[in-house]
Amino acid sequence: MKSDDKQRSDAVELRKEAEEILQKKEVGQSKKLEAMSSKKICQILHELQVHQIELEIQNEELRRTQSELEVARSRYYDLYDLAPVGYCTLSRKNLILKTNLAAANLLGMTRGELIKQPFSRFIIPEDQDIYYFFRKQLFETEQPQESELRMLGSNEIPFWVWLYATITRDEDGAYICRIVLINITDRKQVEKDLQHREQRQRLAVEIASDFLNEPLNQMDNIIDDTLAKIGKDMQADRTYIFESGEDQIMARTYTWCSNVTAQSDNTPNKVIEVMTWMYGQILNQKSISIKNINDLPVKAFNDRKEFKKQSIKSVLWVPMIVESDVIGFLGVDCIHSEKEWNDNDILTMQLVASIVASVIKRVRTEKELIYHTFHDQLTGLFNRTYFEEESRRLNVERQLPISLIIADVNGLKLINDTFGHKKGDELLKKVAEIFQKACRKEDIITRWGGDEFLILLPQTEVEEARKICDRIRKNCSETKEFAIPISIALGYSVKENLDDNLYTYIDEADEMMYRNKLVENRSVKGNVLKALLNTLRTKCHETEEHAWRLQKMSQKIGKEIGLPSAELDRLFLLVTMHDIGKTSISEEILVKTGELTEEELKIMKKHTEWGYRIALATEEFSHVATCILYHHERWDGSGYPDGLQGEEIPLLSRITAIVDAYDAMTNNRSYNYPRSHQEAIAELKRCAGSQFDPELVEVFLQLYGEDNNTF
Repeated sequence: MKSDDKQRSDAVELRKEAEEILQKKEVGQSKKLEAMSSKKICQILHELQVHQIELEIQNEELRRTQSELEVARSRYYDLYDLAPVGYCTLSRKNLILKTNLAAANLLGMTRGELIKQPFSRFIIPEDQDIYYFFRKQLFETEQPQESELRMLGSNEIPFWVWLYATITRDEDGAYICRIVLINITDRKQVEKDLQHREQRQRLAVEIASDFLNEPLNQMDNIIDDTLAKIGKDMQADRTYIFESGEDQIMARTYTWCSNVTAQSDNTPNKVIEVMTWMYGQILNQKSISIKNINDLPVKAFNDRKEFKKQSIKSVLWVPMIVESDVIGFLGVDCIHSEKEWNDNDILTMQLVASIVASVIKRVRTEKELIYHTFHDQLTGLFNRTYFEEESRRLNVERQLPISLIIADVNGLKLINDTFGHKKGDELLKKVAEIFQKACRKEDIITRWGGDEFLILLPQTEVEEARKICDRIRKNCSETKEFAIPISIALGYSVKENLDDNLYTYIDEADEMMYRNKLVENRSVKGNVLKALLNTLRTKCHETEEHAWRLQKMSQKIGKEIGLPSAELDRLFLLVTMHDIGKTSISEEILVKTGELTEEELKIMKKHTEWGYRIALATEEFSHVATCILYHHERWDGSGYPDGLQGEEIPLLSRITAIVDAYDAMTNNRSYNYPRSHQEAIAELKRCAGSQFDPELVEVFLQLYGEDNNTF
């Protein structure tokens, strides 16, 4: 509207000016017009009319052009203001003269607030130099410039921008700068993630290369270096490895700490039950990334409590897996501040954990191989191979004198035969503990053979070797875990000359040990028999009165039939030991109240064979071994183990069968109630000639008839 008024005003002024000019020229013009013909005047008038129409057409064109210009200008301002990228116009002094909405939103202020603000105010301090040289280059070259730097909006959160600037002059000829701002924060983050991924891939390759190129004895150092690299790369305060072991224990085996040395030992070995949720995730082969410990689920209460106790704010754990088995985990945590690890971080940790897990498994296998090469599998002591290696290494002047102790476990074969090999193995392991307790750290304790041990004592005089032997004997006497006292035959010798053969002194110690063994063996065997009888009474709930009754009845029968005194002694030992084989049978079967199953009965019948082997293992009892074997044979041949009949069955076995049957019938047993004397006599009569020797039953009846039950 204002534009139309201005046009009319301009037209009036123009007409007025034209009339004034025309008046000045009218005098001359009137004379010319009088001289013109009417035709000429009409022609001129026509031309004037045509010219007038041309002017009107031009005026209309000008008005249309001006209108289009106004529309274009309006469209330009709309595009400028609503553009998705930021535009700013800056003065030569770096003040903001004009800005669009996108730039205002980017900087977190209104356009009005931005006017006359220094543009550099929004550049972070670290990037001010970049912006300074950017502007300097722009004004010096007057050529377009571009740059990437970080800016800071009103929310104080830095963001990356791409700047594109051109320089021009305003209406007054002053320099102005036009800048395009595009937010490239997302692109920068992608680039950063990609860079981190490439760095960590290189790190993983570097770590793998370290493990491949170093010998196994350097693996501990390489793992320590790896933890340091991972800790720094992950911006963590601590990095550690926990390995799984026996009894569900995760043991910390390696640790790296940045600047939290005081906290370095505050991650103790934890039983799985303490941190149920975390360890459960690891055992399920899941990685765990926790930015804030308080974000742990409710059921992870104990885990959260444990982390807070250690001042841990953030944690990342990944399982170490080898052949589908979890062997531990690789972990990082932060003490000073929270840390959020992204998918790339987790992927890197998983990759490193896989490499480390393979190495640890390889090291474990190698160590186990070396261990088994130089150690006895049962006792854990060194073996003969190790002794031979070490004896060569220690055969130097500074290790002299070298003392040797040979030790032999007394009665091991007897214990194996009587109590079983499991008990014998337990005895050997206890003997190994006794040696370790009695010896010094530098002494080399070796299992030399089945029941023999050899102890090498470097820099040890004969008196010290004797003291160590005394400590071993004392430890044996103080050990109460076994039913029989532990007895070890010992011998020692001392090598003082470097050129002497060490095996000469081993033989010397062995001779001393053997002499001691001859003296000690008899008492050991007596102790074994005593222990076996105690075990039998405990298992079968039999009393000493039972043994006393059998001894009394059998001796009376033996004298009645005229047995010589030597046979009476054998009979006495037989009735005492006839059920010794039952020590190898479980108490559950021995005291079972109901009927035995077919399998249980088969086991029970084995006790005669086991008793035979026990007796045969010792010289003192071997002369009754056969009688023990056959004391359950029957007169008619239906007994066990060999189905002997009649007088094929040893006489002493036949006597034992009768007195044992009578006592079993007339006293409490788990499988029956006691019978009267008369009932027991009747049963013996009934079984005479089938189960029992009829003549011996008759002798028994003569001695202990129906009315004579005095024992």
